[in-house]
Amino acid sequence: MTKADSRLQTTDYRLLITDYRLLITDHWSYMLLPCPKVHAVFLRENLEMGHEPPAWVRWDEHGGTFILRVVGLKLTDASPAASGEVLFLEVALTEAPALQEKIQGFAARHHLPLHPLPGPPGKLLEQPILAACHVPEKQLFVYCEGAELSARPSPAGNLELGITGEFRTRRVICQEGDLIIYLDAPAMGRLLSYFFALARQGTGDRD
Repeated sequence: MTKADSRLQTTDYRLLITDYRLLITDHWSYMLLPCPKVHAVFLRENLEMGHEPPAWVRWDEHGGTFILRVVGLKLTDASPAASGEVLFLEVALTEAPALQEKIQGFAARHHLPLHPLPGPPGKLLEQPILAACHVPEKQLFVYCEGAELSARPSPAGNLELGITGEFRTRRVICQEGDLIIYLDAPAMGRLLSYFFALARQGTGDRD
């Protein structure tokens, strides 16, 4: 073996180590969690969107903005019923200890502190940067920049997220239906703290 071959092997080995460390670092860069229920109701447009199970919500970050996104929504045949909430999703609290680890890892990866709640999780209100849906069947982008997000426990003990607001439409070319919620870092930190407290309550761990 030549010295050049030896140096090349050493370099390749170090690259493998570097790539492995990057893989560990990115392990908590996002969360993918099951959604038992997700739907969108736009009364003005007479549209309703839903998702056949299984649905998944991805918690992610891009450029300092945090994103909750469910893909695969489609128009349904049901006539939209009058409701105060335009967007709704339920996030399952399955395997609570593992979920707590995911929340802690995601929060630490993105430098979001988890603060204890003063009591049992009740209701949390936040103002997203944007809440929206792409409707490919109509080539529409339905969005609201002044929405209100409500987080609360569901009757089954899961996390319910509801969005209210005055939504507007814009014609766009889109191929995939989705539901998107954009949050700034402080709002995501509070939502994660709430979610973490809800997961701990599910295991009876309140210390």
